[in-house]
Amino acid sequence: PEIRITVDQARLAEFNLTVDNLVQAVNMRHKDTPAGDAILDGVHYYIRVLASYGDVDELRKTLIPLPGGDVRFLKDLALVEETYRPTTNYSRRSVNLGEENAAMKAAITISLYRDGGTDIIGPSIAVKAVIGVSVSGRFPEGLDIQVLQDDAVSVQEDLDNVLGNAISGLLIVVIVLYLFLGFREAFIAAMIIPFSLFFSFIALNLAGMTFNTMTLLAMIIALGLLVDNAIVVVENVNNFRLKGLSRIQAARQGTAEVAPAILAATLTTMAAFIPLAFMEGRIGLIISVIPITIIFIVGASLLIALSVTPTLTSRLLPQTTGTPIIRKFSFTREITEALVITVLVIVAFSIDGRPGLLSLLMALLMAGFLAIRIIGRYKKVDGFEKSCTHRQSRWLEEAPLKGAVLDI
Repeated sequence: PEIRITVDQARLAEFNLTVDNLVQAVNMRHKDTPAGDAILDGVHYYIRVLASYGDVDELRKTLIPLPGGDVRFLKDLALVEETYRPTTNYSRRSVNLGEENAAMKAAITISLYRDGGTDIIGPSIAVKAVIGVSVSGRFPEGLDIQVLQDDAVSVQEDLDNVLGNAISGLLIVVIVLYLFLGFREAFIAAMIIPFSLFFSFIALNLAGMTFNTMTLLAMIIALGLLVDNAIVVVENVNNFRLKGLSRIQAARQGTAEVAPAILAATLTTMAAFIPLAFMEGRIGLIISVIPITIIFIVGASLLIALSVTPTLTSRLLPQTTGTPIIRKFSFTREITEALVITVLVIVAFSIDGRPGLLSLLMALLMAGFLAIRIIGRYKKVDGFEKSCTHRQSRWLEEAPLKGAVLDI
């Protein structure tokens, strides 16, 4: 559709006007004019006056200045109507090439692109849904609609890449926690990640921020920072358990002891991002999303580490307290754990869901590390059992003479 203005030459001659006068008046009215900028509540806004036409009636009421100083409406000098542009080109698509019924089919080509910072994926899905549903009378018979350009495809690919990197980073964090903390401790520390991301999503929504590539990038950066507080809490609670306290007592005292330290550490980390969050100008509008997201996530991790993590430690850690008992060596369990970790490494370093040279190399390095760990654990457990057996033999030999009591 188009808006057509048919000039009445007699009326123009009556008021001593030309077509250029009408064109100039319409162009002066139909535009958005920049009006500077302003800072309100610390936020930098760019201002412009929106004066473009909204409908045909506004165009008809455009004021045309006359040479004598008077004015007239555009509708008094010309006919303004909404009509359809004359057909100047046609679109055809070949179908059934190489067959007897090959033909050229009438087609409509559509380009879907994003305007400014608006969403493109949702409208693209909606448009394709409308095109794909065959409703009687909606489109002419035999009409073919083709989407030639769709910006949503590239946007979705970028979003999938960032999400894949985020999942890979999460897997790597969980693997590292498992290697240095153990299964239960790693699980408890890793639980802070989904909880913190959940609360950060709520904070981002309340702040009017959307879920986009920049926020995802900030979340990936904050993944390593998330688990710091939880690791400190879990390790300190475990130390109190080794001193003989119950799980609940260890969770209370262990968390209370390190709470001031992790509070100071978290506030220090958040303070480092505050200047970037309040950066002004156009660069600030783009970059400020990252520090604000990191501040929300790190702040949420502090709350989770002081509330949810102690609760999980009081429920999931072993009930035994005091000196840790070396578990019996199981070759099957060790190999199973090693295989699971190796598979996770391959998945974490895969590209587009397919393992590559990097994933295989990291898997070999992890397999070597796990093999050394298994051998070291076997020797430790075997040495402990031999020591116990040796002490038992000596006790059996000396007990009749000294009346000794075995203490292992």
